[in-house]
Amino acid sequence: MKTRIIVKILFDNFKTYQGVQYENYTYLGDLLNHISILNDYEVDEIICMNISKNPSFYTVPKIIKKISLECNAPLSVGGNINNLSNVKALFKNGADKIILNNLVYKRPDLINKISGIYGAQSVVVNLDYVETNNNYYLYNNSKKVIRKEFEVGSFIQNLLKLNFGELMFSSVTRDGTYLGLDYKFFNKFLKNIHKPLILAGGTKSLKDINNIQKKLKLSGIAVGSLFCFYGKKQGILRTYINNEERKKI
Repeated sequence: MKTRIIVKILFDNFKTYQGVQYENYTYLGDLLNHISILNDYEVDEIICMNISKNPSFYTVPKIIKKISLECNAPLSVGGNINNLSNVKALFKNGADKIILNNLVYKRPDLINKISGIYGAQSVVVNLDYVETNNNYYLYNNSKKVIRKEFEVGSFIQNLLKLNFGELMFSSVTRDGTYLGLDYKFFNKFLKNIHKPLILAGGTKSLKDINNIQKKLKLSGIAVGSLFCFYGKKQGILRTYINNEERKKI
């Protein structure tokens, strides 16, 4: 099965952004316009991550409804999902999949319940992580702290006992840096895992995507900055893989 090349969009209300290491966000433009541009490229999938600091979830389903009406690609939605009601609202308004993060730590029991209602294929578990002094740690993005109480390897093994479709790993350290995808993390923790895997963070080029597809068995690669900026001055250009580039990957 060919690896999906997934576009990762960060949104706050109807505005889109890209950052570096989950900070220093650059405004890209209108959310629905971004989706419209991606439709022209016939992208494999779109991930929309809510980065709003507003604790209210009230407006998010309305935003997802408008995105789903515009979007031609499979749509995954994550960010600030804190309970089953949030999940139900997202699916009701057009999300094809939901991406769970903080809920995985707070209420892991809900993962099986959500999969029981909507099917395991519709649930993606995302773990943010950082690398410090050659060690890996799970990361709490909402509090901007390392989750010291969890050891990466054992936490992953416990997660695999639950029922969900895909496991996504997002490198905070590499996010927006173009340092390349994290082969070392994969080889240390993931090479013997049979659950479909998505890697995110640090994609530097189409060559990087091509190389990692050949070397690693991945369900998907989630890409942000590479499809949003161009040149040394990082001018804004929202794009994707064209037909000629597809043939090379």
